[in-house]
Amino acid sequence: MALIKWKQLSKDLSTHANLTGSLKVTGSILLNGAAVSTAQTATGSLISTASATNNTITFTKGDNSTFNVTVATGSGGGGGGSSDLGALNAFSASVNTFTGSIDGEVTALMAATSSYLTSINSSSFALLTGSNTFSGSQIISGTLDSNAKGNKIRFHYDNLAALPNASVYHGMFAHVHSEGAAYYAHGGAWVKLVDDNKTGSFLTNADTSSFLTDASTGSFVTDADTGSFLTDASTGSFITNSQTSSMSVASASFNPVAYLSASTTHSLEHIEVADFDNDVAVSFTGNRLKFVFGTPTEPSSLNLARSGFATNRFNKVSDAYTISATWNNGGYNFITASIFTGSVLLAASSGSGTSLSTNLTTTGSHAYSVQYTASSPLDGSIFTDSDTVTATLSKTNPGQPSISDTATIQLGDSSNQLEQGATGSIAFTGSYGSSNDWEQVTLVMSASSAPATNPGTLNVTGALTGSSSFTLFASASYKSPDGENDPQLFTSRTRTTTFTKIISLRHGASATTAFTQAQYEDLGSWDTTLNGDIGTIVKGDVNPVGNTVSITWSGDKYHYIVYDSSRSDLSGIATSGFAVLGQFTKTTVGDYKVYRTTALQAGGGGTTIEYVLS
Repeated sequence: MALIKWKQLSKDLSTHANLTGSLKVTGSILLNGAAVSTAQTATGSLISTASATNNTITFTKGDNSTFNVTVATGSGGGGGGSSDLGALNAFSASVNTFTGSIDGEVTALMAATSSYLTSINSSSFALLTGSNTFSGSQIISGTLDSNAKGNKIRFHYDNLAALPNASVYHGMFAHVHSEGAAYYAHGGAWVKLVDDNKTGSFLTNADTSSFLTDASTGSFVTDADTGSFLTDASTGSFITNSQTSSMSVASASFNPVAYLSASTTHSLEHIEVADFDNDVAVSFTGNRLKFVFGTPTEPSSLNLARSGFATNRFNKVSDAYTISATWNNGGYNFITASIFTGSVLLAASSGSGTSLSTNLTTTGSHAYSVQYTASSPLDGSIFTDSDTVTATLSKTNPGQPSISDTATIQLGDSSNQLEQGATGSIAFTGSYGSSNDWEQVTLVMSASSAPATNPGTLNVTGALTGSSSFTLFASASYKSPDGENDPQLFTSRTRTTTFTKIISLRHGASATTAFTQAQYEDLGSWDTTLNGDIGTIVKGDVNPVGNTVSITWSGDKYHYIVYDSSRSDLSGIATSGFAVLGQFTKTTVGDYKVYRTTALQAGGGGTTIEYVLS
């Protein structure tokens, strides 16, 4: 059916009219001044096809003759109709392939009155009735609205790749032949519709493998831990509630309860407990039936510990660490465990478990406690326990400073030992030790009779050549960095290097009958390596026993064997196997014990002798 606008009609048909069936005319119809016969039935005048190009519509009649209708580009013709040219041009591609009939009676009139058709309203042109056939690709930007029965639209796609964009065609239905399944577009994807006639099994989501659920009736209820359905141990079928026929599901990780008698398994539907023994208890908590026989073991091994706590820091420096508690519930029912610092609750656990921890970031030192509570399954009596742990700072001090020294002194300073009477100098310098996050303040050097400078030099002369030892000092002071400790801390570290005095074994020959302490301390006159003319000082050998000394001389001279007066007397002196101790006279001169031959020993032009000391 088409809505047609007509011109030059009688007043009875002067307005728009829908002509959907046969037209019965009791009078005459004048078209272009000529009478039209109502008995005209020649099919050659009927419109068989129509096509449109821009604003021109070409109609083809049954006798293959054609005529054109040009739609005005502005206002409509004399009949006052209007033309929606944009809608007509957009629809022209579809009309080009239109075949079939457009209501026989109306199309006949359209063909007979072509000279009076000046415009076509797009909405009227789109109103079609009867059987109409479209071929080719039709693009309709509006809405298709059909309330008739028996509509047939084919949604066939060869494979998934042929499906259009699911986001663009949201809500579209499609059959994919290669998959043998139907799909619908939703959420930017093609969702598969499940065919429950294929396997007879529970329907599952192809992507997640989970059971499909009905949004209005609710999903299958599965155990949160296992997600499994309960099955009968003997039949393998799903267990359902005998009263509601609803499906039973597993609780926690436990299997359905069954009673095994001989070789027969019985499914239990009811359990009755008759408890007449004080050592037997029954509890039902959270759908869990529990039998307790005998005396349950008390909880044990409650332990609170810290990990990651940095003790080596100032009390305003933050640190991240963990406080954790562990325990063994034994046969008791765990109630709660809580970690505190003072009265402040940091973490708590209840219901189940054997551990609890909390992660902290704090400054300073702290003390923590855990409070544990459980109940006896026999009588409900409460068991409590507690444990504590401390997190205490212990800031490491800075390291000791170091001292480096270089001795330029008679006979050297091996092992920081100086021969009594040695002269020379000791150059020294100091440096800070490892800071350990402390801030350096000052470094002061000092020594016996030496200035507090760094570097410094100690001249070993005068009193420093005597028997007293002397020390080098390096004193470093430190403080905690600003803002890292309250109150601010100050500390100092000291390093010392001590030089000890020794009297080493010496031997030689001299015409001098005796020496003073001062002469013995004049190392330069004694030791030939120091340009002396008497003999040798064995630097570092302070014990004469077991030594063999060799004396070379010329002329008549006394032989001298000298060592530290704090040492014991010699028990023997031998040469060439002969004991000659009796040929020596022992005296003590200050810090020196002196063995001298009683008589001058003839040396001639040069003589050497060896003495074995014991």
